[in-house]
Amino acid sequence: MSPFLINSVPLFILVRMVLPLVLLAALFMGCSRSGIDPVVQESRHQAAHPGPVRSDDMPPFHVIDDPIENFNRGAGVFNEGMLRYFIHPFHRVYRLLFPEPVREHLGKFGYNLAFPKRFVTTALQGKFRGTWDETNRFLINTTIGIAGIFDPATKWGIPTHEEDFGQTFGGWGMGPGFFFNIPVLGPSSGRDVLGTLLDIPFDIAFWAGGGIFFNLNDLSFHSDKILKQIESLEDPYPLLRDAWAMNREVEVLDFVIQDVQGDPDETLGAVFLTPRCPRFWFRGKTRTVRIPWTGKKFPYTVWPQKNQSPMLVILPGLGSHRSTESTVALAEMAFRFGYTPVVISSTMHPEFMTLAGSGPYPGYIPLDCTDLSGVLGLIHEDLHDRYPGRFRHASLMGISMGAFQALYLSAMEIRGDLGNLEFMRYLAINAPKSLAYGVGRLDDFYHAPLNWEPPVRAQKMRETIYKALGLKGGGEIATYSKLPITRVESEYLIGLNFRLILKDLIYASQQVEDSRILSCDPGSFRREPCYDEIRDFGFSDYMERFSMPWLMTDAQFPDTMEKLLDQFDLEVIEDELRNNDRVRLHVNENDFLLRPSDIEWMEDVFEERLIRFPAGGHLGNLYIPEVQDRILGSLSN
Repeated sequence: MSPFLINSVPLFILVRMVLPLVLLAALFMGCSRSGIDPVVQESRHQAAHPGPVRSDDMPPFHVIDDPIENFNRGAGVFNEGMLRYFIHPFHRVYRLLFPEPVREHLGKFGYNLAFPKRFVTTALQGKFRGTWDETNRFLINTTIGIAGIFDPATKWGIPTHEEDFGQTFGGWGMGPGFFFNIPVLGPSSGRDVLGTLLDIPFDIAFWAGGGIFFNLNDLSFHSDKILKQIESLEDPYPLLRDAWAMNREVEVLDFVIQDVQGDPDETLGAVFLTPRCPRFWFRGKTRTVRIPWTGKKFPYTVWPQKNQSPMLVILPGLGSHRSTESTVALAEMAFRFGYTPVVISSTMHPEFMTLAGSGPYPGYIPLDCTDLSGVLGLIHEDLHDRYPGRFRHASLMGISMGAFQALYLSAMEIRGDLGNLEFMRYLAINAPKSLAYGVGRLDDFYHAPLNWEPPVRAQKMRETIYKALGLKGGGEIATYSKLPITRVESEYLIGLNFRLILKDLIYASQQVEDSRILSCDPGSFRREPCYDEIRDFGFSDYMERFSMPWLMTDAQFPDTMEKLLDQFDLEVIEDELRNNDRVRLHVNENDFLLRPSDIEWMEDVFEERLIRFPAGGHLGNLYIPEVQDRILGSLSN
């Protein structure tokens, strides 16, 4: 069974699992049908890479060929419309009629009916242990489990073996062929289309006429997450294509994670910052304000308390959308503490830059914060008109780059540049002191594979993605310290995640104003040629080749790169920060975006208003309840 209704489920389940950032990594990665050697432990020390990084030092390889991208994108638009306007509304009613326990048992019943497919495909691959397990499961669950409605076989320790004909052909050595996004049916490939045709007759549900029903039932657990993820991405198509293809390769290869003593950067703990209530996002109200300087409507999301409450405006990290897991988790956390949370997208997300940005290249803090102050003022007026007398006061909280912006806005208020906008408290979480140093570190992390020798570099980059995708089958992992991810692997995954954010940013900027730096056509429906070019651009390249040259053409901005870079450091607002007792700063001592001298400077400037944590990397401890309590508590003292 691989219709759209069920085929999208494993893809977006991963987003909710251990390493959602790894799914996005597929855009810059690829896979072949070559064998996978055991993961080799890399050296614990960082190897120095002599000279500048060349594009061929980081070997690119495509996940899957996509010669019919235009057709596939059209099918993706159709499928998204089906999900948004038909399937998701249907599920809202369906979940009311059938509670989660009922839907779970219906899913088990449908899974049991597909036993013949698993029996045949495990046998054809010579996986006779799997054939034996699946036979035992079917007999036990069909009898004791009452036709599979219950699953006693799992309780007795009999494992499942998710096999199908597409995996069988892959196991026999057949490559995936080209990507084929089928209307209604969803992502597939030449190999898997053939496999699906053979899967169908071996599924009892097909002959009973219930295949579509069971697919809809299975998707009812995930359609909310799928839709939210689609909304958060500027271009969801590459994620759909590449993550699906890589996940299929993991399944075909039966990739097994080596028992490695992990030593990941603690920043990976950020993936555990997710909402406690999966439907919290849908409880919010999304409103819009018209931006005078662009003439466009800009959306924001608010979760009003029923009674009078303080307001907390949340500025997310670099490139984050207002609906991303971490942003929504922070809003939920604030809501539990009695605040009315308000979230907007990052100034470096295409939603902000195209609807509310003053220029095509966000990232220059004075200009971004001028836009931010105007947008927040409009939102403030809209909320007070909508809910008169509801809010006692307002505070501002930012994380990562949003934290840097929150600090800059606090300085603007001291200077009288916020107009009537005023916040009782400014809370900055893991703000970098120098954005220029920070983006350099992001580029360094992306180049972490340079620690591996060139002959094995491409393979180990691929293995890193396979390992992360394979974690989805290992159940819940309590903390980042238990992840079987090495330090270099973790750095690569972190850097790759941010590099993908940069990809969307650069592409969107060229749609706003084509700088002619790229040779491709950014207005084309087929985007892959542009993405191939953008792959080689790092954050430093973005600043030096896109952002700063544009800024220096305007007389209102500094005319040299050195003067522009001065604005990327908190020292430029040191006096305002030192004398503002409404500002609070939280830092982790092992944050890779901070140097030891940065923390010393922060101690000197903020004194008792600086709250330090000994560990956590960059945002890696925000999922811990004790940390959340301390952070939110600092808003009121």
